[in-house]
Amino acid sequence: LLAYYTGCRVEELAQLYVEDVRLTDGIYHLSIEANDTDKSVKNAGSNRQVPLHDDLITLGFIDYVNSLSGSQRLFPSLKLGSDGRYATRVGKWITHYFRTTLNVGLDVRAFHAFRHTFKTKARLSGIPKDVADVINGHSSGDVSGTYGEYPLQLLKSEIDKLPSVPVELTQIAWSP
Repeated sequence: LLAYYTGCRVEELAQLYVEDVRLTDGIYHLSIEANDTDKSVKNAGSNRQVPLHDDLITLGFIDYVNSLSGSQRLFPSLKLGSDGRYATRVGKWITHYFRTTLNVGLDVRAFHAFRHTFKTKARLSGIPKDVADVINGHSSGDVSGTYGEYPLQLLKSEIDKLPSVPVELTQIAWSP
């Protein structure tokens, strides 16, 4: 769900600490940044604040976060792998699920497909490309894209344009 609603990379989500879920000016958001020795981002443009879609809050994500200790990982069962990543097992699990249960072809990189879905849903929802890029952690490649700020309020109003994930949401429960 976090991947669908944020377009974040799998490792960006897997390495989060509870304290990376923040409330600023009444807006809950993820702080994606390499601010610890066991965290990394793809490039400087990947450091960002990603507001949480209203559906995530309605589904109890903040309650889940509040049930955890502030100094622990957001997903405490994920352990650092020998490759230095927290998401290795997540990627393998979801790839297996996509291939065996959903019968998705080998040409789809399973978890990365959520980033593609995010971009497509953002376009269909009328979210401007530059705003979607900021949320998604993509650089525009355009010098003018480095000018100015993208206020959290703007990002929040745009991310809430995304449609609800097409599943029975009442069946979803967060657990550590």
